[in-house]
Amino acid sequence: MLTLAVLAGLAAAGTLVFQHLAVPSHPVPALRDTVPTKAMAALAPEHLRLVQHGSRYDPAVPAGAIADQSPLPGAMAQEGSTVTVVLSAGPAPAAIPDLSNLGQTAAVQRLANAGLTASVVFAHSETVPSGTVLGWTPHAGLESHGTKITLTVSSGPALRPIPAGLAGGTYARAASALSAVGLSAVRHDIFNDTVAPGVVVETVPGQGAALARGSQVAVDVSKGPDVVKVPDVTTQTVQEATATLAQFGLSVGGVHGPTHNGPVIVTNPTSGTMVHRGTAVTLFVL
Repeated sequence: MLTLAVLAGLAAAGTLVFQHLAVPSHPVPALRDTVPTKAMAALAPEHLRLVQHGSRYDPAVPAGAIADQSPLPGAMAQEGSTVTVVLSAGPAPAAIPDLSNLGQTAAVQRLANAGLTASVVFAHSETVPSGTVLGWTPHAGLESHGTKITLTVSSGPALRPIPAGLAGGTYARAASALSAVGLSAVRHDIFNDTVAPGVVVETVPGQGAALARGSQVAVDVSKGPDVVKVPDVTTQTVQEATATLAQFGLSVGGVHGPTHNGPVIVTNPTSGTMVHRGTAVTLFVL
């Protein structure tokens, strides 16, 4: 009886081995970078089944696609067996780096090194040099790979518009108003026929012009009309009178008399008259 039982067992084992050897085997296809639906379609002709087993971060494989498989591609697997795959969760979350006190180029590069991108905007700052980072949003924490970080960069101090209403006032008032907006006044005293002495005629540039902080603004202040007193040239020769008038910024407008060489007896305008510099004076001679 024992012998019969042993023989029966051996026969059953042989049947199982035969059945196992009789199941066809096929090379396992490569499934990396494919999504599960396409992977199942690739396994179906080989009568293999797909089993998903978790996920892992993989920057080289799109999220949701297959990152790993077992058995490996090319291995022989019997029909009806399973191919286990691990899906990609995409790149690992990126930690937002500290960008304090960095220049724009360095900050953008640091974000890129962390797997993030930069969207740069500019803002004026009275204290932070132009081109230096003022802040960033989001400011800290973990973000998905490729997330855009808004980077605010200093464009330096805002331009200063020259205040209105400086003409017609005093230089002191104009200088104070310019200083209040971060500009520097430079006084220029000029002759002016219509504006009283000591009164601001204009600024250069004029009101409304926008300048960088600390720029100089010329403030033209009236000295009144450019006038001189006609000198007394009586008894002088025409040549002498011409030279004397020139010293006062005046010229000879004409000579009247029997000769042009005699002494001057009177002028027009007469001596002592206040006239504009450059006025032509007529000489009357004997």
